[in-house]
Amino acid sequence: MNTSENIRDKALKIGILGGTFDPIHKGHIEPAKQAIKKFSLDKVLVIPAHKPPHKNSTNASTEHRVNMAKLFCKKEPFFELDIREIKRSTLSYTIDTLKEIKAEYPTSELYFIMGMDSLLSFTTWYLWQEILQQCHLIVNTRPGYDLSSINNESKKLLATHQYLSSSAEITTDNNAVKKSGYIFLHNCDDVNISSTEIRKKLVNNLECSQWLPSDIIEYINANQLYRNK
Repeated sequence: MNTSENIRDKALKIGILGGTFDPIHKGHIEPAKQAIKKFSLDKVLVIPAHKPPHKNSTNASTEHRVNMAKLFCKKEPFFELDIREIKRSTLSYTIDTLKEIKAEYPTSELYFIMGMDSLLSFTTWYLWQEILQQCHLIVNTRPGYDLSSINNESKKLLATHQYLSSSAEITTDNNAVKKSGYIFLHNCDDVNISSTEIRKKLVNNLECSQWLPSDIIEYINANQLYRNK
């Protein structure tokens, strides 16, 4: 058995960070880094989407988006680029990706990392109930976020799936380890910026070093990305 097979046989805690990453920025990166520490994740798979069902298009090409994600992952030991969705010729659905990863890591726990905005629409996702059969959700929130203002569907979802125990070990009522189905609200330091806002700043040649790693800025400038056409 080779080394990669040995790794797949180990019981790991694997984070999954998906998105268009157009471009990848600190709003994606910093909450994921904090989740690694909080939940003792062994690694985070960074998965650029090729054809996300909820977006019509991307600004940078698939090649550029992957290259920027690759630059980030090269410098971060806990992050690993995963291009399985890029290779698909069809729409990318989260459930398909999760099933593939679970088949590759059958003894591991999967933690899908998202923002609160994604949770608020989660019950509209394709086969969302099956998603919770494959993984736990880590939902990044601002400290003191007011849950009373969220929509009723999300309130019902949290009432059923939110993990409220202070125990570090995720168990069921009979003390069996539960490998999927919980939603964790992760209070993390907020990086209040979106890819849309960053692209607007880049179009207007405004400073973005607060939100983009320096090598990503260099790549964007070298390839003249996000400029007026």
